[in-house]
Amino acid sequence: MQTAYLKRLANESPERFAAQWEKRVSSWLCTIHQRADEITIQSPAVFAVLDEAMEILKNCGRETFSKYGPETHDILGAECCRAVSLKTVPDLYRLSAWAEP
Repeated sequence: MQTAYLKRLANESPERFAAQWEKRVSSWLCTIHQRADEITIQSPAVFAVLDEAMEILKNCGRETFSKYGPETHDILGAECCRAVSLKTVPDLYRLSAWAEP
């Protein structure tokens, strides 16, 4: 149902789709953080959030996927890596090794 609604928006109102997609990406970021806080062997993988988002976007059509796919993948993928590294090896995933003198 979510996919059908987004697909319709993408075709009929690209501006409204963009706003709805931004809300969903923000929500998925929160889900990634929540899942990272609860990481266990049995917990859902944080990367499943990325897979779900990309699958939904793929079902919205080729043009929409081409427009939003790379950025969505970059944002959510980076956050998944960051979330996992903070729970495992915090120094593994830093934005930068640069430090002010």
